[in-house]
Amino acid sequence: MRIGYLYKFSKLAGRYLYDTGKRFLKKEKNYEAVTDSPPVSALIELTNRCNLRCEFCFNNEKMGHKGFMEFDTFRKAVDQIIELNPRMGNVGLHNRGESLLHPRIVDCVKYASDKGLNVNILSNGQLLTKDLSRKLIEAGLKQMRVSVDGADSQTYNKLRRGGDFDILVQNLKNFAEVNEELGSPCILKVKVTLQKDNYNQIDLFYKIFTPILGNSGMIILHLLNYWHGLVENDYFAKNKVLQIIKNLPGGESHTRKNTCKDLWKNVTISWDGSVKPCCRDVLDELDLGNINEVPLKTIWNSDKYVNLRSLHLKKDFSTIPVCANCYFDNPHFLHIFNQYYQSKYAYLGSKKNV
Repeated sequence: MRIGYLYKFSKLAGRYLYDTGKRFLKKEKNYEAVTDSPPVSALIELTNRCNLRCEFCFNNEKMGHKGFMEFDTFRKAVDQIIELNPRMGNVGLHNRGESLLHPRIVDCVKYASDKGLNVNILSNGQLLTKDLSRKLIEAGLKQMRVSVDGADSQTYNKLRRGGDFDILVQNLKNFAEVNEELGSPCILKVKVTLQKDNYNQIDLFYKIFTPILGNSGMIILHLLNYWHGLVENDYFAKNKVLQIIKNLPGGESHTRKNTCKDLWKNVTISWDGSVKPCCRDVLDELDLGNINEVPLKTIWNSDKYVNLRSLHLKKDFSTIPVCANCYFDNPHFLHIFNQYYQSKYAYLGSKKNV
């Protein structure tokens, strides 16, 4: 992406950041460490195993023990989430691994969907065959998001080692075709992690994928993170996107300054049943309990959870590095990218699936 583009919407970005921050800080005054409000969304990690070895990803030999969630644990997770919040909306069946590897992925989607949950999955798309696409959609999947990260074979195959760009594109087309055939009950989107190897391909991403996905199917979701040293810091330091972001208001630093609303709004359950505050705790540093031992409803206001919320309310992140170094503290500028480019390539949406 050329730096010149940033000046076209820098004032818009500044206004958006200011207004969003003001709204959140106003709401933050009502937050308490012990909360009567249940989470409004959840992640259930079906596995932390992956079929790719992406150049920039934390999922490597340093991450520790890996496995698949037992179906009994999955049912327990779904049931306890609903018990905690009977009006729970969105539940993602993913986190640190490739969910389509799970041998009972279709059963998991159907169980959660039959319980009234809006189920979504984030995948690398390599295993998303036409047959599996049909089964997932028929099981009740509401949204499929696929990580792409490269807009051509050379970039994609370099970054997503073990993946194939042509297979990815064909799988996306097949999913879109099956979804349309079934009445389009599922939303299909693709996600890009901006980094030094693809920051100059943003236009190309939209040109390639908008005809497949429609006007709003392209997401610049987040920036590359060094994930607590699991990805080499040298790689992170060379990420030119950080230099681009510094030209936007509020983008001077990736060090946390604000309370994280995820502690009140979201909950993550790992493949072994352990509860985390969010998906960014990739090293299991903030283990808050296990649903196989203690009900989620009890864990939600446990001493560990309350203490973590208290530290955030005090803006004391010194003892929680996973929070202190989290760039999700200020992700709002990414909405500016998405709005700008979705508008720029809206005309391609009329060519969807052509």
